Amino acid sequence: MTAVVRIIVSRTEGVLKLPLAALRYVPHARRGSVGPEEEIKVGKPASVWVLDQARDPRPVAVGVGEDDGAQAALVSGPLKAGDRVIIGEAPSAAPRRLFGIRMGI
Repeated sequence: MTAVVRIIVSRTEGVLKLPLAALRYVPHARRGSVGPEEEIKVGKPASVWVLDQARDPRPVAVGVGEDDGAQAALVSGPLKAGDRVIIGEAPSAAPRRLFGIRMGI
């Protein structure tokens, strides 16, 4: 017999949440200049990336709290509700072709 149990050890309400993917993201152009990925720890300063006015990615320092495996609590930093953070890069689309002939404009 098995049982699926969820034990709540801590509850935090009324905080902003960041996807953990945003905390792990590093722009492709910067990957070689950044150290190895580290585990995200509670209370540890971290960075997320946002688009600036020129639509270029720029890092924003944040403090993270506890996480649930998918999202982490935002405990400090300039982000507010509704701000968009980068969680990944879309691959560039290959041109559409039919029998070797490029289709579309």
